[in-house]
Amino acid sequence: MGFSSVSIPLLLLFLHLMSFTCATHISRPNIVIFLTDDQDVLLESLNYMPIVQRYFRDEGVQFTNAYTTTPVCCPARSSLLSGKYQHNLLVYNDTSSGNCAGPYWQQTYEKRSMGPFLQEAGYETFYLGKYLDEYGYSTAGGVSHVPPGWDHWLGLVGNSAYYNYVLSHNGYSEYHGEDYYRDYLPLVLRNRTLDFFRERRADADRADRPFFIFISLPSIHQAAIAAPQHQDEFYGLQAPRTPGWNTQSKDKHWFVSVSGVYGPMDENQIEFSDLMYRRRIQTLQFVDEFVENVVTDLTEAGEIDNTYMFYTSDHGYHLGQNGLALDKRLPYETDIHVPLFVRGPSVPKGKVVSSGVTSVDFLPTLMEIAGITHPYPDQFDGMSFLPLIPSLATSETHPRAFLTEYRGTHNSGGYNSVSACNLNLTGVQCMIEHQMPTPPYASLSFQPFCSCQDSRNNSYQCLRIISAAANWQFCEFSGGEFEFYDIELDEWQVYNQVPTLSHDTIRELSNALSHLSTCRGTGCWINEKRESWFNKIFGSLQK
Repeated sequence: MGFSSVSIPLLLLFLHLMSFTCATHISRPNIVIFLTDDQDVLLESLNYMPIVQRYFRDEGVQFTNAYTTTPVCCPARSSLLSGKYQHNLLVYNDTSSGNCAGPYWQQTYEKRSMGPFLQEAGYETFYLGKYLDEYGYSTAGGVSHVPPGWDHWLGLVGNSAYYNYVLSHNGYSEYHGEDYYRDYLPLVLRNRTLDFFRERRADADRADRPFFIFISLPSIHQAAIAAPQHQDEFYGLQAPRTPGWNTQSKDKHWFVSVSGVYGPMDENQIEFSDLMYRRRIQTLQFVDEFVENVVTDLTEAGEIDNTYMFYTSDHGYHLGQNGLALDKRLPYETDIHVPLFVRGPSVPKGKVVSSGVTSVDFLPTLMEIAGITHPYPDQFDGMSFLPLIPSLATSETHPRAFLTEYRGTHNSGGYNSVSACNLNLTGVQCMIEHQMPTPPYASLSFQPFCSCQDSRNNSYQCLRIISAAANWQFCEFSGGEFEFYDIELDEWQVYNQVPTLSHDTIRELSNALSHLSTCRGTGCWINEKRESWFNKIFGSLQK
């Protein structure tokens, strides 16, 4: 019997959806992502990673203006996985009450994130390491919850750890202790990664499928525990004494203007901040070696030329800037600027892309690499940055405006809290910094101290503009403060430049920020295709 008038449209719809879910497997590239935790760009951590520089910077492309859209773990990672801004995800912080890995995430965007899209397109998928900070707890479904889209799952329960942790191994608890060879998490992740490659090659049915592996390291999250062979290295190394280091900035929003409640660091806090910098660099040495292990394995197997590899971090970090000993969560370049390198098929070697890219651009980029034609491409707040790579014959910076946003948190009660710090305050998040659990240690004279890292009014939305003509940031805080920085003039954002702006310019910037702070999908795509918008803002600022 022939097709009816009803069956023909249904056939067309079926073929359209098949183009999304059933792209051909033949010769499609493999994909590897290395994601570190809390790794900075501005504080020179990459200078101590010669292997990453050799295999990624020299043999691939470096994106020098790559940014997180939220500078704290769970919201940043949720955005990277889903291609959505925080205000659309409703993932506000690293707690269950802030919707980290909770029921709403699981019922919505987790089902429409990297794993499901790549798996449906025929990729063999493997996620290993830190996922979201509340993952594996009872409020997030426990260890038995394996996020959809992953053929193989080795997810860390809770926040970054190096020893004494639990992994969800395809939904079953796997306990680890304190033995370096059996339990040091970066080493466990390396061994499981290489095992995955070997097992695929030994199985003819699997070897023909492209793979997507997401390697999410705990490194270099505090306490930044290095592999034992690196714990004596970089003796005497200090955190960079940048402009604004240990300076109390009175012209910024409340939390920073009081330098996290206590004011600039004293000698005891400076020692701790410097020690943390050294530990971070030590911990990155194993990450550097891990990268070499993967590149060597794929090269010897003849797979490297058909594999896209990414190296990035969830967000940055500060150590002493604005008088704050250590942490993230602030809107400044130290905290939002992240490393990003790409190597792979047709990617030129040793080139630089200066156009702005963000964490919400990752999922659309992976889908383009995998040849996935999504039936609803406007659902993503980000844009693929793959088209930026072929244009490297010129040094042109494509105009881009994007959003950074954060909702400040606070705590109450408990040992690591405001009460433990004996502070007569509310709305502040603080903890006691103690002696390190492993070498290298602080000096014998070191005293535990109260470190305040966040406050409820450290809530903001910022407009970040990057183009050949401008490199700006404009922020509005929940306390009513405004901050503006021309990054070309003040890279370290020492001086709030709002007083130099006219009322008309502030209004134009505020209107633009208001648009982005409520945008969805293609409404968030502010680039050279919307020249009238850019010209309006640029013209106002250049008057």
